Amino acid sequence: MAHVAAQRARPVTGMALYLLSGALGWFVSPVLGVIGIVVMIAYHALTSEGVRRGRPRRR
Repeated sequence: MAHVAAQRARPVTGMALYLLSGALGWFVSPVLGVIGIVVMIAYHALTSEGVRRGRPRRR
């Protein structure tokens, strides 16, 4: 259960990036919206194994 609580920020950040990208694409420029979507995809790819705090443990 602690793992779920520690990873709560990841989906919330992803939703915020998605909404920001949509708003940028709609109100400012579609190119900025696409760039925001690419950033969101990169964020999820980089954090796919979870967000860790501190030094990673060796196995």
